[in-house]
Amino acid sequence: MRSKVTVFLELFRQRQLLATQLEEHRQLLRMSELLFGVLVRDLRTPLGAIVSSAEVLRLKAGEDPSLQRIADTIRTASGRMTRLIAQLLDFGAARLGNLPMHPRPSDLAVLCQMAIAEFEDRRQFNIVTVGDTSGTWDPDRLLQVISNLLGNALQHGDRDVPVEVAVSGADPATVVLEVRNAGALPVGPASALFMPFATSSVKTRGTGLGLYIVDHIVKAHGGVAGGESRHGRTCFTVRLPRHRTSGQARPGETAPAGGPPR
Repeated sequence: MRSKVTVFLELFRQRQLLATQLEEHRQLLRMSELLFGVLVRDLRTPLGAIVSSAEVLRLKAGEDPSLQRIADTIRTASGRMTRLIAQLLDFGAARLGNLPMHPRPSDLAVLCQMAIAEFEDRRQFNIVTVGDTSGTWDPDRLLQVISNLLGNALQHGDRDVPVEVAVSGADPATVVLEVRNAGALPVGPASALFMPFATSSVKTRGTGLGLYIVDHIVKAHGGVAGGESRHGRTCFTVRLPRHRTSGQARPGETAPAGGPPR
């Protein structure tokens, strides 16, 4: 009996020790993520000075082509740094389950047109809309989703084949966005594409956080995102309920695969 009691006491102590260590690990992880967020935010101040200096240089360059090229290079690089910082901040917020959402009446087809207009050559995209494409979403966050999917399609697809964008509001409860491009995804589970720091190409220049953030934004709207390849073509699908007044992305989730490209 004493032997059994000793064994149970030892097991109880071990469970207590493991619980304490787990809680300490969680606190350290949370603290590191908070410090990470503070560090990334602090990068915005010197970056803002770089952007301002580049604009001043462009204005003073006049007709000097070499100075214009330098200013354009600085502006392009600082713009990319700004996007990377924004992605890192969103990554930290998503990991902590604090990705802010501000839903209001929006139109997914209009948001797609706005996202396409931000690219240099609009002829690289063919867009088709069906039915009522309106709903209650955070338009700024959905612009992030659309721009990321369009950018990925351009970067990893065939430049000679236009990217197809389809928005369907035929279902009274759901609006569906599909982005299709020529080219195949790497072999593996589709859900792995939405993991942090996952990339679909060794030539990518991003952080590998784009699709992870896309997944969390879509989940915060109560929707699902997925991607798959068939017959040499890739399709990313986003399904959104028309009305989701509030929500938070839950950390550690991944998306199920979307429907097959049409």
